[in-house]
Amino acid sequence: MRCRPPLRVRGPKEGIGRCRRDANAERWCYLFRNLATFVTIPGDASEFEPIFEIARTGELDPNELKRYLSTMVTEYDKLVIGEYNRELGRKEGREQGREEGREEGRKEGRKAGREEAVRAMVLEMKRIGIPAEQIVRITHLSEEQISEISN
Repeated sequence: MRCRPPLRVRGPKEGIGRCRRDANAERWCYLFRNLATFVTIPGDASEFEPIFEIARTGELDPNELKRYLSTMVTEYDKLVIGEYNRELGRKEGREQGREEGREEGRKEGRKAGREEAVRAMVLEMKRIGIPAEQIVRITHLSEEQISEISN
């Protein structure tokens, strides 16, 4: 026969400890699974009264509620939340970097396209015999640039 592993249970009287599965542990599990559905304390759940007293957060003013919720966050929770925020920041940073890279690539592509169009235009003008002085006026290139393209 296999023995079930022990449960970690925190109760108002037990503190933190390891308790074997028993009726009390099952009651705790039932309570936590159904806590949101309780409007009043179940009939025989007097040992749960301290938990229900703590859980009445709806009656707290905003400052008390904030203080109460801050005590519910453990150091482990803070580490998990911090790691999540760091990973989210990394992801957003990568996306922003990719977008900036794409935009830079588009600009470089447009510049290369314009340069190629001017080069093709200069070659065509040279082919049909337009003088270099007119090509300089039309393209706004220097004579040296035109001669580099022609060669």
